[in-house]
Amino acid sequence: SSGINAEWPLRPGEEVDSVRSAASTVTDYIMGNCRPNNAAFSVLLNSDSCVALFNAGKCYYDNALDHYTLDDNAPVTYGVLRDDVDNLKDLGNVLCVNVEDCYTPIKNAVLACNAADADFRGNVIAKVQELYEVYVPDAQTYADENQDNVMGTLLQIALSRFTSVDQAITMFQEYTQGTSVDEAETAAAAIKLAASNFCTSGCVDSSAAFIKKLFNHLHKAASCPNAQTFCGGCENKAAQFMRRKENIPCCLRTVLDAAIEGSTMVQAKYASEIARITAYIEEEFDGKQALLDEIKATKNFVLGQVACLQSVYDGSPNQCA
Repeated sequence: SSGINAEWPLRPGEEVDSVRSAASTVTDYIMGNCRPNNAAFSVLLNSDSCVALFNAGKCYYDNALDHYTLDDNAPVTYGVLRDDVDNLKDLGNVLCVNVEDCYTPIKNAVLACNAADADFRGNVIAKVQELYEVYVPDAQTYADENQDNVMGTLLQIALSRFTSVDQAITMFQEYTQGTSVDEAETAAAAIKLAASNFCTSGCVDSSAAFIKKLFNHLHKAASCPNAQTFCGGCENKAAQFMRRKENIPCCLRTVLDAAIEGSTMVQAKYASEIARITAYIEEEFDGKQALLDEIKATKNFVLGQVACLQSVYDGSPNQCA
C-alpha cells in the first residue's frame, strides 16, 4: 500500500518542509556513502509514508503546544485530556497506515550497507561524534546555568560520563550484555505483531472511544479536579465507570497486558543494572541533597500513581478471557 492519509491537516506547510529538509541533510551526512539504489539515503525518508508520518507528528506537536498551554497555570484536567483524544486517534491511525511502509525500506537499506561495507558502522559513529561535538558547548552552557535544578545536574552528569559517542555505545552494550540477539529479535517480532493486530482490528478507534468516555466521566466528578493525581477521587470514579458503564476493549486489554508483562520482565531481568544506575546517580548528586530528595519524591509519587492505576485495571471486569 502507498500508506498515505491525505486527510491529515498539515500546518504550516513551509515550516514542515524546512524541518524535514534539515533532517534529510543531517541524515545524508551521517549515512555517508550508504546510497540505496544509487540515491541519497534521504530519498527513503521522503517516501510517501515517511512524509505522512513526519507531517502527522509535526502537526500533533504544534497542536499539543497550543492545547496544553493553559491560562494562569491552570491544572490539566481530564476535560483537557478528553478534548485531545481525537487528535491522538488521528495520529494513531496515520501511524497504523504508514509505519511499516516507512520503516522496512530504511531498515533493509541500513542492513545492506552494513553488510557491504566493513567500515560502515565506524564511519556512522564518527559522523555522529562530529555532530555531538557541535552541540556539546550549548548543552554544557545549559548545564552550567542550571546546576541548581534536576535537569541541569542530570545533563552535567551525562556530559561528564559520555565524552564521546563510543562511550555511550560501550555503556549500552555493558548494560545489555545479558540479552542475546535472538531475544531482541523475538521481542521485536512480538511488538510488531501486537501493533499489527492493534491496527488491523480497528482498535485505535475503539480505544479512543472508550478513553474519551472514561475521561469525560472523570472530568464530571468533583472528586477528580486534576489529572496529575489519580489516586483517591479519580481512582474511585474510574473503578466505578468500569464496573457500571463500560468494559475495556479486548484489543486494548491485550496490549496493556503485554506491556505490563514486558515491564515486569525488564525490571526482573535488569534489576542489578537498574540498581547500579540508581546508585551512580545518587553518588553524582553528592552535595545536592535537596535535588536528590526531589527526585526520590517524584519517583515515589509516580510509583504510587502507577499502583493505583494497576489496582483499577486489575479490578476491572474482564469479559475477554
